[in-house]
Amino acid sequence: MSERRFEALIMTLDALIRERDGWADLARESLEPNPFYEPDFLTAQTHLRPKREIHCLVVRDKIDDSRLCGVFPLEKPHLRDGLPFGALALYRNPYTCLTTPLIRYGDADAILKAALDQLARNSKRLLIPMIPENRPFACLLRAHAKTRGLDIHRVDGRVRAAVETALNMGDYRTRLWKKNTRSAERSRLKRLEALGSVQYRRIGSAEPEASQVLEAFLALEARGWKGKRDTALASHPDTLAFAKAALLPEPGFGETIYEMLQLDGKPIAISVNLVAGGVGYALKSTYDEEFATLGVGTLLDGMSISLATGGGPLSRLDSCAAMDHPIRHRWRQEERVGRYLLGLVPGTQTSAISRWLGLIGPFGVWRGYGLNEA
Repeated sequence: MSERRFEALIMTLDALIRERDGWADLARESLEPNPFYEPDFLTAQTHLRPKREIHCLVVRDKIDDSRLCGVFPLEKPHLRDGLPFGALALYRNPYTCLTTPLIRYGDADAILKAALDQLARNSKRLLIPMIPENRPFACLLRAHAKTRGLDIHRVDGRVRAAVETALNMGDYRTRLWKKNTRSAERSRLKRLEALGSVQYRRIGSAEPEASQVLEAFLALEARGWKGKRDTALASHPDTLAFAKAALLPEPGFGETIYEMLQLDGKPIAISVNLVAGGVGYALKSTYDEEFATLGVGTLLDGMSISLATGGGPLSRLDSCAAMDHPIRHRWRQEERVGRYLLGLVPGTQTSAISRWLGLIGPFGVWRGYGLNEA
């Protein structure tokens, strides 16, 4: 009965945005949060690739007024993935840090079945570039594949620094930071306070000041090394338009928390966190290079843990950062994110291709922690 209840079809992103309210409701009810697939962030990508149309597989509940209950943004695998034909991939752009589809919590298994059945009519394999390995969707996917006899292999993965704790901020630093990290933090803060009044602030995207904070972030980033390398968001009209659309979502269609370290009222470090399901995703950060010797960027990283320690507004934080990023010295938990290849039809093998993909590595930066590790 539940299997016949759900209907899957593929539609364009332009068509899906007409159902923005239902899409936003689904994001709030999803099995697992993913701000990168929420309405304002995903539709902002049209500024990056205006001529490239995105398609989404959507699942509807036929007995609940065709309500949206699944959204799977799709694309063809990138050539550098090493999987040029015979496959589809969950969508990502250079600013996407998760590709977990939005699936309504209560009927997740039946919704996933409807989605995979529809995908199997279009392709034999699905590349899933970035999903947290120990969160609900990955567990559901592996169990579902096993039950239906679908071949699934983990290609590779990475570890990202995270914060997920019951400790308060003081205990977190005392128990989990190394002594030299705590000492360096106190020294840097003392030197900074000698220059003026230091203040840490949080500003939500719904607050009137948010647009000014975003402008300050864009200007600060453009003055730094990213601006010199022409990779700052403000360096190009397309990425600037993307940032303003994605990082200032309308209330109810996405959320951003800006964190700012100020010296005498002047911003010297800013972090941008996307928020979904009570989880913060640290998308971007920048700092004033005039204060580089004081490590103001790492000072802000250390203050950011207050978002998800005892009394903070969030349940956890994902740094979205590379494995060797220095934030790992302050954010002491780990989020394991894996890349998977799924055979959509029983009998479609993925093992050999997965090993090949693992050798190539997307973007040349995925160095896994072992194909055989669980």
